[in-house]
Amino acid sequence: AVGLVFTRLLLVRSMQQCIGGVPRYRGRRRPFGKAKKPFAALVKKEFLAIFRTPNYSFSYFSMALVQPLMVYLCMSVGSSLVVQLLGIACNWEIAVFLTLLFGCLANMFCTTNVSRDGAMFFSVKAMPLSGKAVMYSKVALCMVVTAASQLFSALLLGVTGSLAWYYAAYLFALGTAFGFAQVCLATAIDFRRPHFAVAKGNAEEGNTVSTVALLGIAIAFVVGICLLVLRMAISLRNLKNLEFLSYVICAVAAVAAATVGAVCLTHRLEDKYYNFEGSAH
Repeated sequence: AVGLVFTRLLLVRSMQQCIGGVPRYRGRRRPFGKAKKPFAALVKKEFLAIFRTPNYSFSYFSMALVQPLMVYLCMSVGSSLVVQLLGIACNWEIAVFLTLLFGCLANMFCTTNVSRDGAMFFSVKAMPLSGKAVMYSKVALCMVVTAASQLFSALLLGVTGSLAWYYAAYLFALGTAFGFAQVCLATAIDFRRPHFAVAKGNAEEGNTVSTVALLGIAIAFVVGICLLVLRMAISLRNLKNLEFLSYVICAVAAVAAATVGAVCLTHRLEDKYYNFEGSAH
């Protein structure tokens, strides 16, 4: 019903005005906006490429919006279940596992960072722009969405009392670091073997999605299991002076993942960009 109302108000009236003569405008005509910096224009281009494609807009942004709710619901169920089964309170370990798991699944739009451009990629490549600016703009947009999703997840866990505020802030930093690693790695893989769109707005994702998803899930399970085993050992042997190891392991894993992802993307990036000769279908 809402769609029909807006269609009549906007589309039908506009078509009638165009057919009848000079279209009429309501209010003052807005001038074109100020020229943006090259990097800002590239980030806007990446956003519009997703937002104006219904398939991308729904499958990418909707997952980022749902992630905080999924983390909270699974956290509320998982924490009580682990306490009943093992008799150990391990909210932090469960929160890290869920954040990495759902953060990986909600961050899949980075797997088509290059492929979704299609023939436009070569048009941008012909512009006087550095390869780093073009590729970093793709990473920047993904990180804005990722950081916002991780922030809402951490806030929800903090507001509901599942985690203390300082743990929630630490969880946000960890999730953002792992998300950065995933974005960089996925962009590097997609740039190495792009699957350009056969038709406008329909990029072929190829094996990049499977590779990045499986790798992210594997890292989430490895880190989560290590933290849970460590928590069990500390609780059973009453080694409270070693509780800090859980947070050190998380920090080391996050820094290592972010470093590996950044190196994979930035290594000889300019040379790879200017020597790129892929074909668009």
